[in-house]
Amino acid sequence: MTDQPIHDEMPDTWVRAVADAIETHGHQIADAHESAIAIRLTPQQRRTLHAETEPYLVISWRGDDTGTGALDRGISPDGAHVPHPQPITDTTNPNTIARTVDTLLRTGQPA
Repeated sequence: MTDQPIHDEMPDTWVRAVADAIETHGHQIADAHESAIAIRLTPQQRRTLHAETEPYLVISWRGDDTGTGALDRGISPDGAHVPHPQPITDTTNPNTIARTVDTLLRTGQPA
């Protein structure tokens, strides 16, 4: 049996694919790197997410011991720190992630 590495960073090409897919839904990416993707929230999106004073939604990678990982989300004051992350999806498909993020930003719920 071969050991599976634990991934705590998102691969650069995958980050770009996810960020591009999110942008096709009309959302503004403030920052995208191996640890997180920060989306600058509009005033309407802040109201929808009950985040009146927090300007960012952060999508972050949570690696696991199987090497597959999952994604968390959280509202952030600075686009870098999320006090209370919540799971958003366990898929790694960029288009599915983008649709989930779009639904979250329009309705306040990821699904």
